[in-house]
Amino acid sequence: MTPGTAIYTRESAEQPCGMVANAAPAPGGGYDALAIIQESFVETDTLHFGVADGQIEAIEPVVL
Repeated sequence: MTPGTAIYTRESAEQPCGMVANAAPAPGGGYDALAIIQESFVETDTLHFGVADGQIEAIEPVVL
């Protein structure tokens, strides 16, 4: 996962609904990332990275 990677959902397979802003290896494996996602897709449980049928990741929203 790298900054600039597009984020898709099944509902928006033709157009990205977000983008990875920053990413770094996580201490426990995998990556921690900061992503910008359109508000209407925040509740979606299927986010795909890179292409509409790409890798699926779990997200944990940060509330400020």
